[in-house]
Amino acid sequence: MVSEEVEVLTTLEKKINEPIPSIDSIDNGTFGFVVNKNMIVALGLNNKGFETIPSNIGNLVNLKILDLRNNKLRSLPASVIKLKNLEVLDLRNNELAHLPDAISNLSNLHELFLHNNQLESLPEEITKLSGLQKLNVYNNRIKKLPVSIGEMRNIRELICYENQIEELPSSLFTMKDLTEINFGNNRLKVIPDKISEFKQLTELRLNDNLLTDLPHTITNLQNLDSLYLYNNDFSTFSEAIVKWLKRLEEEGKIVVY
Repeated sequence: MVSEEVEVLTTLEKKINEPIPSIDSIDNGTFGFVVNKNMIVALGLNNKGFETIPSNIGNLVNLKILDLRNNKLRSLPASVIKLKNLEVLDLRNNELAHLPDAISNLSNLHELFLHNNQLESLPEEITKLSGLQKLNVYNNRIKKLPVSIGEMRNIRELICYENQIEELPSSLFTMKDLTEINFGNNRLKVIPDKISEFKQLTELRLNDNLLTDLPHTITNLQNLDSLYLYNNDFSTFSEAIVKWLKRLEEEGKIVVY
């Protein structure tokens, strides 16, 4: 390892008062670092009580995986934008109230896990993460999604369960590669007709909202395997919707309403 990387490990070890072990892989919240070709490529600091991360974390320029779950982080150091090789950033179960706008510099990011924090919004700049494939913001306080979220066209899984979202931005419906959408437990009153644009969708969760009706275009979701609609304000469905729901059930799909 280069001296800058050793210095980062030393700084982190001093904060937690224990050595960080070298391990083979980062998996499901492990603790340690992974070295490949004499470079630190993955770092897991699960459940170590971090309230802040030292600024020299930005010196781990070869890092591909950074797992900071289950800590007490309220913010990220500005130097995190130097981690331009980062592919997976796991910040779940912290106390983050905001994300830095410069998170858009993490251009190689594929997976971003932000669930169980205190976020009230996502910066518009996050939509510049065009290579992102998984975004999880479950259980935050988000009231609306970025207007230009549709720029994140490579996202396959969008998990926004248990927030305070009242409306879906129109650009969302340009994200045609989505296979899983979870807007359960929000404050949605209307699902736009453009829901039919999600041709690849296999799982759709709209449970625990304020919906009173569904657009007839939802019946065009031909690849749907799982549909969750319970705990809304539906009184009756149109005949076309009823037939569609029954057909899904007859085909052995998971339908809960």
